[in-house]
Amino acid sequence: MNAELCVENFLKEAERLGVEVRWQNEGMYSLDAAYHATPGQPGKILLTRKAKKPSPVKLCTLISHEMVHVLQHWSGDLHATPPLGWPTNGSPAGRKLSRQEREAYTAQNDPGRILKAIRALRPPFNQQ
Repeated sequence: MNAELCVENFLKEAERLGVEVRWQNEGMYSLDAAYHATPGQPGKILLTRKAKKPSPVKLCTLISHEMVHVLQHWSGDLHATPPLGWPTNGSPAGRKLSRQEREAYTAQNDPGRILKAIRALRPPFNQQ
């Protein structure tokens, strides 16, 4: 899947699920992207606004990573973000990361797998 199509597909799925995706600087504290899970509701994917926007390849990777957290949030019935049981062997070495983060880092380079899992999610009842 090319990078532009990756981003387009993930943005379409985020909209379908009620997950807000937006650019911002406030509260990002040196992060390039973050998922904020809202108990009982779809969360938000926040992307850091910088002078130079990330390339489509980098943006695909960032959104893929955050979509793993969306999957974790749905897996926890929108009230928790439990690990999915996905591999964790591709996470950065030397960093103390949660299992959820290790899953996201490992999966972020396989957007096709993540997109397939995202497409299987149902929007929350109040979003349908």
